[in-house]
Amino acid sequence: MGREIVRQPNGKWAMWSNNSDAFVMLDAEPDDIITYMVGNARREFEQWTVPQIQRRAYERIMEMEANIELARQEYEIYVGLYHANHNGDPDNVDSILIDGA
Repeated sequence: MGREIVRQPNGKWAMWSNNSDAFVMLDAEPDDIITYMVGNARREFEQWTVPQIQRRAYERIMEMEANIELARQEYEIYVGLYHANHNGDPDNVDSILIDGA
């Protein structure tokens, strides 16, 4: 988006937009132009970055859910092995930790 800042005959500033072929700001002080440019830069940044941040957050959530599912499956295998080796006897909890079964 091309813009040109020019000094008006009255000493104030104006901003010309090449996209719209029109002035987008007249009789501006330097702070007005800075505020305008910072606002535009912020909007452009948010339009570009927010979707990327959302996509990355979604990817991380999917990774965490996959890790949770893997941990659940490993736990079920562990519990199954425990019951197979100890006939489901809760008094043998220590033996599985010691035996490594």
